[in-house]
Amino acid sequence: MTKNNTIEEYIKGNEVLRLMPDDDSLGLTTIGYGRCLETNGITQDEADMLFANDINVVADELRKIFLDFDSLRYSQQKALMDMCFNLGSTRLRRFKKMIAAIEAGDFNEAAVELLDSRYAKQLPRRAGDNAILMRLV
Repeated sequence: MTKNNTIEEYIKGNEVLRLMPDDDSLGLTTIGYGRCLETNGITQDEADMLFANDINVVADELRKIFLDFDSLRYSQQKALMDMCFNLGSTRLRRFKKMIAAIEAGDFNEAAVELLDSRYAKQLPRRAGDNAILMRLV
């Protein structure tokens, strides 16, 4: 035990850092430095911080898929951000015809391709809203 370390450093030294949820020795799901999700959950501020981080990651992923992502209309960015947030970038990349239509500047066709997907069958309202956003001029 080091006398000169802080309380936080001392506790961290006694905990296992878990960046993914995992069960501790009692079978309780923990994350981070011993945060028990089953008894403590997360706060609204923590949820908002995680969400903000996730949104930034989604935007970065979309910039890799669409080199001109930042020049798309706001409504199109909004639709793509929602889809990527929901599906993840790996599954979004499978929308090859939609991506090709966006790259060709044919947003009506992009909306058609978006609606012709399993995503649209599973989440019809969300997909419909995103198709409308994709078409907005």
